[in-house]
Amino acid sequence: MALLQELEQRLKHAYGTEAAVHRECRRCGTTVTPTERACPACGSGEISELSL
Repeated sequence: MALLQELEQRLKHAYGTEAAVHRECRRCGTTVTPTERACPACGSGEISELSL
């Protein structure tokens, strides 16, 4: 867990204090852009948002 916290701190330092978000399909794991409502690879509408 300490490694994850260190990575989070490095990302915040490198990209500023604004939280970054990674979006990916829950079904197949494909990265999804903020403008996409469904996964371009499998069509699933189940998109997870992970704060970095």
